[in-house]
Amino acid sequence: MFHRLHIRCLPPVLMAVVLFVLAACGPIIPPPVQPEAAEPDPVETAEEAPAADMADVEVPPLVIWSDEARVPALQAMGDRFAEDFGVEVDVVGKPLSEILADYKVALGAGSTEPDILFGGSDWLGLLASNGVVAPINLTPWQDHFGAGVLRSMSYGGIQYGVPVTADSLALFYNTDLVAEVPTTWGGAADVAYGLIQEGSAELGIAVNSYSPFDIYPVMTGRGGDLFAWNADTGFDVGSPLLGSQTTVDAILFLQSLGGAGVTNPGLAGAELERLVNEGRVPFIVSGPWNLERVRQSPVNWSVTSFPDGGSSFVNVLGYMLNARGPDPLFAWHFLQSQVLTDAGMEALQAAAPGIPAWLPILDGLEDPMMAQMGRIAAQGRAVPTIPEMPEVWKVWGEAQFAVAGEGADVQTAYTTAGSKLDDILALRQAAQQTSE
Repeated sequence: MFHRLHIRCLPPVLMAVVLFVLAACGPIIPPPVQPEAAEPDPVETAEEAPAADMADVEVPPLVIWSDEARVPALQAMGDRFAEDFGVEVDVVGKPLSEILADYKVALGAGSTEPDILFGGSDWLGLLASNGVVAPINLTPWQDHFGAGVLRSMSYGGIQYGVPVTADSLALFYNTDLVAEVPTTWGGAADVAYGLIQEGSAELGIAVNSYSPFDIYPVMTGRGGDLFAWNADTGFDVGSPLLGSQTTVDAILFLQSLGGAGVTNPGLAGAELERLVNEGRVPFIVSGPWNLERVRQSPVNWSVTSFPDGGSSFVNVLGYMLNARGPDPLFAWHFLQSQVLTDAGMEALQAAAPGIPAWLPILDGLEDPMMAQMGRIAAQGRAVPTIPEMPEVWKVWGEAQFAVAGEGADVQTAYTTAGSKLDDILALRQAAQQTSE
């Protein structure tokens, strides 16, 4: 599969199913009511966590839910942890797109598993606000992470996740067909259309038009956005732009590319890989998960930032602790001793190459294309960590699928989505006012 499979980027049928499951799961079971003044205490830091005496304490096996690619690396860490501390570790691989929904189901059923789960910063606000992930203290390792990725895995100024990698997009271009990338999306479309007309290409721009995450660089380059953006302060979630005319116009531009044959929303999988391997497409909007495929292609490829100053979302992925696990302290000690190390992060990077959050690896990247993708990601826009973000993806995803997959009117679909987003934010504001 050429396009990465996650909740924001699912094939149309699967996306509809997963969105239905997320909606059907309902809200996460709320935590016991705490005094308003109380703040969660972070799980003990490295200096405070037990070590040598852990083997003398009888604890159930640690259960970790992770994306499937990282399972072998994590299980090897788990085996070492069992040898050192007498605590067995069971690593369960799941598609990233299913982890949040499965976790909600497990919580609703009263399960205490998993002890550790892998997820994105776009889930973190939802989980943290419901008290179902535990705060942690990364102060001893703060010099190993950039400030941006630490903020992405925090909520309300409290750290909740160990950053591992960043999902972000860049523009791959076929240097055998394109000597210089145009500075505008319109110019790129013109070049792509010309190559198709002369028979040098079968597809102009490979972009998953069903996915809000994937179309964002085109949308922002053409003036649209999800929320108002400020380079110094980030997103202003109080100023939604999903239903604005500038966003509608950007989506109309993207739709026009499909009408001209420059893009093809339905083209994916083996057919798209064939076009990449045969050099029959000049431009690809994709991320580091496809870098190895591009590198192995006999065609010459390079990577650059987006035309028109288009931006990519940056969604940080990492490990979080289940606040309702039998003993988060043991789970936290696993992360400290196995993951928060050079060897641990290197093993995870080798298992699933991406833009590393661990600075010693990021700064030492020898792969020029991955290093360039890291620089592009550094200029990207961190996905908001508001608790409503999964619901925002759902509303936006439904609108974009209606447009790209069902031929719905752009103005109607996005105006409706904008109204739904306004309602979501109004409920958020009302809840905040009630709690004050």
